[in-house]
Amino acid sequence: MHAGTRKEFSQFQHKTTAGKKIKTGLRHYLAISTKKKKIVKLVVALIATGTYLIPVLWMYISSFKTERDVYSLPPTLIPNPVTFDPIVQTLSSGGIRYFFNSMVIGSFSTFLTLILAAFTGFALARLKKRWVSMIVLVFLIAQMLPTVLRVTPLFIVFNNLRLINTYAAVILANASLTIPFSVILLRTTFLATPQEIEEASLIDGCSHIKSFFLISVPMGKPGLAVAGAMSFVWSFGDFIFSLSFLNKPSMHPATVGLYNFIGAEATSWNNVMAFAGLTALPLILLFLIFQKQIIQGLSTGSFR
Repeated sequence: MHAGTRKEFSQFQHKTTAGKKIKTGLRHYLAISTKKKKIVKLVVALIATGTYLIPVLWMYISSFKTERDVYSLPPTLIPNPVTFDPIVQTLSSGGIRYFFNSMVIGSFSTFLTLILAAFTGFALARLKKRWVSMIVLVFLIAQMLPTVLRVTPLFIVFNNLRLINTYAAVILANASLTIPFSVILLRTTFLATPQEIEEASLIDGCSHIKSFFLISVPMGKPGLAVAGAMSFVWSFGDFIFSLSFLNKPSMHPATVGLYNFIGAEATSWNNVMAFAGLTALPLILLFLIFQKQIIQGLSTGSFR
C-alpha cells in the first residue's frame, strides 16, 4: 500500500471512529434527556394530582372529627377521637332529601341531554350541507353563554308556563346548558365512526332508526359515556338554577342544602364537610365505575 493511500485510510478510520463516538454520545444524551423528561412529567403529574386530592382527602378526614378537633392547632391528620356524629346529623337534618332531589335533577337532565344530543349530533355528522357549520357555530356560542345570563329569560319563560317550583324547570334549564356541549362532542364522535357499516345495515333492510340504535349508538359508546358523565356532573352540581327556580326547601338539591348548612354567625365545619363528602360520593363512584369508557371517549375521537 502506498504511503498516500495508507494515510487516507488512516484518516477515514479516524473519522469513522469519531463518528461512532459522537453517535454513541448522542444516544446516551437522548436517553438521559428522555429519562429527565419522564421524571419531570411524573413530578408535574404528582403535583397536579395532589392539588386535587389533598382537599378531597381533608374533607373526608374532617367528616369524622369533632368540632373541637376541626379547630385544633396544629391540624391533625388522623381524627382523635373518630366520630360519626357529623354524618348522622347530616342525614337526619334533611341530607337524604337533598341527595334525592339532586339525583332526580341529575338523572333526568342527563337522560334528556343524551336523547336529544345523540340524534342531533348524528344528524350533523351525516348531513353534507354548508349550513351545518353554521349550526355547529350556534351550539358553540350557546355553550359559551354564562349561566347567569340564562337565569332571567328562563325564569320568565318558566313562570309563564307555571313551571316555577317544579323539577321540570331545573331539568330543562340544566339541559339547555349541557345539550350544546354534548351535541358538539357527539358530532365529532359519530364523524369518527365508519359510515360503511351503517350503509351495509341499510342495504340489509334496516331502517334508519334501527340502524342508529343498533349500529351507530354502540360504536359511539365512548363519546356517549363522556357526554353522560359531564352532563350528570353539571346537573347534579347545579346551584344557580335550583336556587332561582325552586322556592320550596323540600325540593332543594344538595348544593343548595350545603349552602344552607353554612350559618351566618357560626358554622359547624365538620357537619359541612360530612355533607360535602356525601354529596361528592356519587360523582366519585361514577368516574371510578365508568373511567375506562370515559378515558376511551376522551382519547378516541371525542375531541378531535
